[in-house]
Amino acid sequence: MKSSFRYLFLVTFIGSQGILLVQAQGQNLITNGSFENFTIGAGGVHVIDDWVVDISGGGPFGTISGIDTRGATDGTNAAVFNAGDSLGHNNTLSQTFTTSPGFIYQLDFDYGTFGFAEVAKVEVEVTGNAQVLAKQLIQDTGSNPTVFDPYTFTFTADSASSTIIFTDVTTSAPSADGTLDNVSVTVSPTNVVPTLTEWGMIILILGLAGLAYLRVRKMNFATATAA
Repeated sequence: MKSSFRYLFLVTFIGSQGILLVQAQGQNLITNGSFENFTIGAGGVHVIDDWVVDISGGGPFGTISGIDTRGATDGTNAAVFNAGDSLGHNNTLSQTFTTSPGFIYQLDFDYGTFGFAEVAKVEVEVTGNAQVLAKQLIQDTGSNPTVFDPYTFTFTADSASSTIIFTDVTTSAPSADGTLDNVSVTVSPTNVVPTLTEWGMIILILGLAGLAYLRVRKMNFATATAA
């Protein structure tokens, strides 16, 4: 029994050393990244599940249905900055999610602008203990229906949790609504490639695990024969 526990411990240790680095790869760490779940709060402000909406910048913030000409790239809803043709901007949309320090992550989202041929702008950044993705400016000229473009960025986490922040930085576009959809953060595939040193450690541990397993089988065989 003692040898069996030792074998299980070795297998667990292998996983912690990187052989299970594929865990969560492809899994979206952002919840409600397509803004399908929301409620309408006081003053018509949309409360988007799992996101923090800050409208202190002055303008409204909401979600819109993809069944009209505005569109959506995933599901039927998208998040809209400057909804209702307000002059107010600088509103933010953020969410905190779990990360592993040292791991590389990939951020993907779709952004477009609905409305007249005016330019809407949004900045995206990711913070942990420090800023791990510097502010990236995304801008798009309005159209009807909305034409979305995909965007991809990578960052290396420096803490057990990270926060993604989208900020509307449009300066003058009262008739253009920046529209965001299909936000995802996934573990970058580059994390699943161990270094030569890590491979050596993995092979060594696998060998030890194999020896432990053979020892258990040998002991079980000897016990069965003696009986």
